[in-house]
Amino acid sequence: MISISDYFLLLLLTGGGLLLLTVTILAPVLIWSTYRIIVRSYPYKKVLK
Repeated sequence: MISISDYFLLLLLTGGGLLLLTVTILAPVLIWSTYRIIVRSYPYKKVLK
């Protein structure tokens, strides 16, 4: 019989694992999107000239 604390701990570990997995997958996408937005909005062509 699983007690409430064990179930909560298991739920917390599973949620933490899923959150970590989601962050690991989404972090590069978010960083790349932010980088593209910054590059697009920043007039880097004027700097190169």
